[in-house]
Amino acid sequence: MNLMTLRWPTGAIFGALLSACGPTAPGTIAVDIARCEQTASQEVALLAATPDYVVETRAFDGPKPANIEAAAILASNPCANATVMLTVRRIEDGAFVHGFVSSMNRMDLIEGHAGPPFDGAKLATFLGEWAKVTVATTDAAPSGVVATTLDAAAYAEMQAKKAPMLCHAANVHERACFSIDAEDPYTLTPFFTEDQS
Repeated sequence: MNLMTLRWPTGAIFGALLSACGPTAPGTIAVDIARCEQTASQEVALLAATPDYVVETRAFDGPKPANIEAAAILASNPCANATVMLTVRRIEDGAFVHGFVSSMNRMDLIEGHAGPPFDGAKLATFLGEWAKVTVATTDAAPSGVVATTLDAAAYAEMQAKKAPMLCHAANVHERACFSIDAEDPYTLTPFFTEDQS
């Protein structure tokens, strides 16, 4: 799965997410979608001694199937089509600085594609754990062969800067890490990804 970093230029993306939370289509089995619309958060200190950013993880209920067989499956797995989102915002002004979005039904962040049914209780646990991002400095980034958008010299320079770094899970095997500079507190810059297999 490709890492997707979002910049929020308009409300279109957020509106699309919210539209997926609409009423169940006619002919489908009604489920308790409230269990699939959840949120968790954690405050972190990146550029200050006290928390200056908040990480929020959120799940939105996904589209409901239109046929009876699919609806029966969904009834036992009500969060199968949930959309999950991780955002980072500044506490001071609420400004959005980073976003990661994926659909639960095609993502292996949790237990793999063939994992057991993912209900509201498991979703709550996942969101709480996903919000617990790792905060470090860039000198903690591994040396050697890593997946990065930087060339070798720029990567070594970034490591030496010891800039603040935030990492979160991108899928069950990989975490994505981003650096931030005090001169631009509104941008998390992709730094490297690390295989967690």
